[in-house]
Amino acid sequence: MAMLTHIKDRLYSGLNNGFNNDLNNGLNNDAGVNYSFTPGTDMDYLMQHRSLGLATVVKELLSEGCNILDLGPLCSGTTESFLRLGCTCYVEDLIEYLESLSSDGQDAIQKLGDHLLPKPESLKFDVVLCWDLLNFLKLDTIAFLMEKLSPHFKSGTVLHAMRYVGPQPARPKRFKLLSDFTYQILGDAYRVQIAATSHSTAALLKHMRQFSLRNTLINQEGMSQHIAELLLEFDARGSQKQLRKKTQSNTVHYFSDRQSGSDLPCKGLGKVLAYLEAKNASILELGKSAGKKNAYLSNAAFDVYAEDVFSSIYWQNKVNGQNRDRLSETLLHFSDQVNFDLVLAWDLFNFCMPFQIAKIGQLLSAHLHSDGFLHFILFNTRGTPKKPAVFDIQADYSVTVSGAVAGDGSRPVDSAAALLKLLPQFKLLIHNVGKLNRSVDYQEFLLKLQR
Repeated sequence: MAMLTHIKDRLYSGLNNGFNNDLNNGLNNDAGVNYSFTPGTDMDYLMQHRSLGLATVVKELLSEGCNILDLGPLCSGTTESFLRLGCTCYVEDLIEYLESLSSDGQDAIQKLGDHLLPKPESLKFDVVLCWDLLNFLKLDTIAFLMEKLSPHFKSGTVLHAMRYVGPQPARPKRFKLLSDFTYQILGDAYRVQIAATSHSTAALLKHMRQFSLRNTLINQEGMSQHIAELLLEFDARGSQKQLRKKTQSNTVHYFSDRQSGSDLPCKGLGKVLAYLEAKNASILELGKSAGKKNAYLSNAAFDVYAEDVFSSIYWQNKVNGQNRDRLSETLLHFSDQVNFDLVLAWDLFNFCMPFQIAKIGQLLSAHLHSDGFLHFILFNTRGTPKKPAVFDIQADYSVTVSGAVAGDGSRPVDSAAALLKLLPQFKLLIHNVGKLNRSVDYQEFLLKLQR
């Protein structure tokens, strides 16, 4: 307890230094740290990595007064930067624990129990930062760690972790904050003898049973090709899926105001947004956000919720193997008080099996107002890409789309007529056709709930 309080007081002493000072003062001091590199893959990690996962955490999940648990060491610089948002930070420093283990990892669970600091019963964390540490813990140790920490989680607690894909490093890396969520990845800064293990996301979810996948990020602009980022949510409830309002005081300006991409005319969407702007509307976005919030929605007078349904379905398939006729229990799970005026499904249905579309329609209809709308896009291509595109609405209601819209994947539902039959709760209100980049045909649908 004394150590937790000491760290908290130390961090708060720099609260008034400002975000830029936190980044620039003292974070480049590597005194007392000797870096060495082993042959092979270690030098591959001496690079920069832009953490879109942490960008999502800061932009969408944090607000003043949030509690953050950092499982890494204090020296990354991230903890100090969170102070600008008025967060309270606690540090466990599992690097110190890993350095105490022998190469065979004997007594790992007992030593972990001894290492973890006592915490007040009332303390609940909003965000947990794992860095790359889960790669160096066995699955049973991860399960034990989550069990010990779970009394301090709450519905909606988000855990951020980095998973190595491809070559596994010999030791945990040090992530030194530079600016704009970009980190320099430094080599063997720690005396850890435990080798990294490539845990799949499915395996992690099986050993972290109260967590579900909120988002996964890989191969995005600025990210290291060796790192995938995971955002997991504890006891996911609909109330935790609401996005924070964007204000000048609490927003980190990471992405440009207008997202680059190809123009996608959506006349039906423009009409319904113009109609909803006159009321305090509630909107649910199901698109693949890739770590960014929709520029128009976050500035307009809407209550905005977001859920990455594609990632949930993808990883549920991984976990269930051949038993794929089920969806996650937390998918589109909202409290009875949460209802929407508009659902933006974008191109999600291009990737869903018929039973999944039918189930999604059923779940959505239970949380739409009696005059609620469902909007989606179908691309008329022979095959689907590996993942959905990213859509962004501009202030003039125009839409930009980035990412692939065609690929070699199979198309589970091959016609608009077949898809509409899977959504009997809705009636077709607007149907438009057009071309993306004058080459790819698409159809825009606006459906209205019928009671």
